[in-house]
Amino acid sequence: MSRSGSNFAWTAPGRLRFLIFIVFLCLCFLGGGGSREDIFSLLYLRPAAAFCLAALLALPGRIDLAVIRTPLYLLAGLAFWIALQLVPLPPAIWTALPGREHLVAGASVLGVPPAWRPLSLSPDLTLNSLAATIIPFTALIGFATLGPDQRRRLLPWLLGGAVVSMLFIIAQLAGGPDSPFYLYRVTNEGAAVGLFANRNHEAFLLVMALPMLALWASQHRRTGLRTPLALGLASAIAILFVLMLLVIGSRAGLVLGVMAAVWSIYQFRQFLAGPHAKGAGHWKALAIAVGATAIVGSLAAFIAFTRAEALQRLLNVQLEQESRIEFLPILLRMVGDYLPLGSGFGSFDPMFRIVEPDALLAPTYFNHAHNDLIELAITGGIPALLLLAGFVFWWGVNSFSLLRAKSADVESRRFGLLGAVVILVLLLASVADYPLRTPLLAAVLAIACGWLGAARGDGRGAAA
Repeated sequence: MSRSGSNFAWTAPGRLRFLIFIVFLCLCFLGGGGSREDIFSLLYLRPAAAFCLAALLALPGRIDLAVIRTPLYLLAGLAFWIALQLVPLPPAIWTALPGREHLVAGASVLGVPPAWRPLSLSPDLTLNSLAATIIPFTALIGFATLGPDQRRRLLPWLLGGAVVSMLFIIAQLAGGPDSPFYLYRVTNEGAAVGLFANRNHEAFLLVMALPMLALWASQHRRTGLRTPLALGLASAIAILFVLMLLVIGSRAGLVLGVMAAVWSIYQFRQFLAGPHAKGAGHWKALAIAVGATAIVGSLAAFIAFTRAEALQRLLNVQLEQESRIEFLPILLRMVGDYLPLGSGFGSFDPMFRIVEPDALLAPTYFNHAHNDLIELAITGGIPALLLLAGFVFWWGVNSFSLLRAKSADVESRRFGLLGAVVILVLLLASVADYPLRTPLLAAVLAIACGWLGAARGDGRGAAA
């Protein structure tokens, strides 16, 4: 849908669109770090996202939906399926659904007459899941309202948010478990969580920031920094991010961090060997010198800090004592109990409490499956798994096509590859946790989809 020319982006309405999107992104950083349905910040974050989306659509200018077409369709399909789970069903159909036998028996014992009920076994939590889609909808459609140059200028804002989150880690560790820099009532107290409630989610943000840093340094002309300063600053921040990954204590984050670091180094080397790299040997020597200096300083600080919790957890891990491993057979049984339509989005916690063995009861509670593939199968059934498969297929086709492409637009290709890597990190992280249930990381995923879709034209032509 086009309402003006391609030079619109930096006119007054175009600048206002970019400002609105940045405000939305900042709000996600400040209040989108929790996954619980009762966090206070949702009271302003979701209405603000809806307002931002309405404003972006109301302003004149181009909306290039082609670059987000497939992710937008898949997200709309997900929202539609969540909404369908809230539609009341006649008693004959509802009682025949898998996983309802114990509820039917309980209602019979209590003398509760048959009634029309929604497919979801926790309609309030499913409604909350539906409301949560406003964040990725705003991020996706908002991305489409921006011009190509504006989309790339989102990168330093994301990196700035990651740096702020890292500074929160330092303040939290300095202040102890009672530090005022913990933003959420239910959180990993005493741990390094940054702007999040969960240490793993903070780790995933820093992991994604590593390839972002590599690309940012290659965009030194756009940032206004000279190449040595850009490389030196990026190297220093990258070392700090790696140090914080060790401090955070997330095993999944540490493993993904190694993968991201390897890709970032490869990305740097590609840039240094590119056509614009004059005196590449000089810049390599500079990068090595800066990196070596930063590593020595960071190791000294690390030894003094004595917070290598992730390494300790890796070395001391005993799988048989991990609750996630102990609960795996129960989770797989729940998948079979609720297929093919699921128990309802958001209903995992109350449904798990029904089948949780007494021997595994603890003061803490198992709020999620810590494997979103399994939880998606439990709560969303086969329709949700098909939507996930469609997204993975879209990501795979576009990513491999971009890797093989000989595009003349080198910058667009680099951002597309960055988007592909960010998506991969979040997909792999979802196998061990639930990062995309936080509004902030859902917004980051949407932006990554936009970068990838813009680079490939979502399978048909480039974005204007």
